[in-house]
Formats: sequence, structure tokens, C-alpha cells
Amino acid sequence: MTNIYDTQSIAYQQLDAIRNETADSLHGLTTIFGKGIIACHTTALKLLRIELPSHSRINQDKIHILTDRSNTDRLPNAELISCHTSRIHFEPIDVDEAISAVPPVFVWWQMAAYLDWTELIVLGDSMMRGNHAIRRLSLSDFQMFMDKLHPNTPQLKKCATSLSFMRENTDSSMESRLRIQLARLGLGGLKVNAQVADPEEGHNWSIDLAWPKHHIGIEYDGQYHFDKAQVISDTHKRQRLRKAGWKIITVYAQDFYDLVEFGTYSDIFKTIISALQQASGKRVLAHEPFTDAKMIRHGDNLLLRRRYRRCSSLAASGNKTTKTG
Repeated sequence: MTNIYDTQSIAYQQLDAIRNETADSLHGLTTIFGKGIIACHTTALKLLRIELPSHSRINQDKIHILTDRSNTDRLPNAELISCHTSRIHFEPIDVDEAISAVPPVFVWWQMAAYLDWTELIVLGDSMMRGNHAIRRLSLSDFQMFMDKLHPNTPQLKKCATSLSFMRENTDSSMESRLRIQLARLGLGGLKVNAQVADPEEGHNWSIDLAWPKHHIGIEYDGQYHFDKAQVISDTHKRQRLRKAGWKIITVYAQDFYDLVEFGTYSDIFKTIISALQQASGKRVLAHEPFTDAKMIRHGDNLLLRRRYRRCSSLAASGNKTTKTG
């Protein structure tokens, strides 16, 4: 459910534990750097209770801080500490009187140098969670930050193209990765946490990913969905949605990995394609996964349907030419 403030969720509890552990480590460095330590990169993510990327080209186990001291060879445990510098102005977020962190949007820009395009989108999504206890930004915050940067700022183009694919009110990074992978295969235009009214029960149901026009919903079930109480809740929710005329497709972790590895040949892709064809009454043309460049060029749209219509219009044009020729 979107727009909630839940400090009892599993996600919040895990991020809070990482945050406290990171704060303790930074406090231990005050004997070296004194008070006023500014955490950056993945250390700032931990301190701000933001989910870490699944993979990156930066050592996430190290402590990353901003300082004028770029040479750490003489520092105790230098292999565990990375000192960084920055010429871009920012207002640090104070954690307490001894430590602070660079702002979330600043971390996002920093991490652009270490993440692939997909993971940069996922990181941006994770800063705009539906659970406002761990929500840090809105899409407008990202845009305002980039508007203030010099056009030649490193990674600015990468950030700008990622922004158009980022979405607010997501619930998990795996849902974001699933959404992006489907878009690579032409199945874009998915609405995040679509709300469906249930007048009989007097509330809305939230669907992870959906094409509302076609009444097709996709629910990603991660490890926490196997809890008995959660299984009962999910089952009831999906029964109510199906009663309301929705086709609900459940995707598990293995389905996602199959989608990445086998693309249009995966069983889950075929299931989704079949549902779209039945709902739209049109044939859907599959294609190989788009590269980042093609994704950026085409945008986050239901490209296959659009391509099919375009092909149909070309065919009609060709027939017309034949008749008049």
C-alpha cells in the first residue's frame, strides 16, 4: 500500500539495523578525523536507511567519507576507509553532532559512476518508496538537483536518462528490476502500485505493476510473501481483484532470472504475452531485449503494441499503393 509510514516493516527494520551499525563505525573514526565526518557513497546510503545496489563497482564494505585528506596510506586500517573529495556544493544531513551524510540525491549522482544504467534507476526508485518511513525524495527533487549542475558535470547525461525511467512509490528493488526488464522486452508502460477500488470491502487494493487499460496486474512475490499470514492476505487480495475482472500474474524470483536469461523464450514472458493478447485482441510481436540506448530512444512504453499498429498501418499503406498502381 502506498503513502504509509511504517517503521515496523521488515524492510525498515533491516535498514535501521544497518544504519546503527554504520553510525557506530563512523563514531569510531572521530578519534582520527574529529567531529564533523561526512559519509558519502554507499556509507551514506547505509546511514540514510537506503537500500544498497545489488552490485556496483565500488567496495560497499569500505567506509566512504568526504574529506580533504585523499591519501589514506598512513591511516589505521586504511584498506577499510576510502576518502573522497567533491567540488559540488551540498548541504550535509546531520545524523548527530559528530557525523553527517551527503544528501540522498547527491549520493545518487555519486553512485552513477559505479552503477550500470539499470541499477541507477533501481537506486533512484529505492529513494522514493511507498513507505514514507524510508522515502527520501520525489522525482522533482532529482530534477531540481540536476538543473543546478553544470552541463559538463560527469555522469549528468546518465542521470538524466535514468530519471525518465524512475518511478515513485515502489515497494522493492526487485519489482523495479522486473519492471525494467519487461520494458527491455517491449512490455513497458507499467503503472507502479496501481490502486483498484473495492467498494464491498471499502478500501483500495494495490497492485505491484499493472496495465490498468487491459486489467492486467503483475505481482512480484519475494521471500517475505511465503510467510503464512502474508500468503493468506495475498490470496484474498488476488481473489478480490480477479472478481473485479483483473488478470493477476504472480512472478517469483526464479521467473525473474529466467526472464533475464531467456527473454522472450521464458515461460513467464509467454504467460504475460498471452494475457496481453487476450485483453487487447491484438497480436503482440516479441523481440530481443533492448540495449540501454534503444530503451532511452523508445522510452518506457508498451512498444510491442505500438510496433504492431505501425506495421499494420504500413501494410495498409502498401495495399493502397498496390491498388492505385
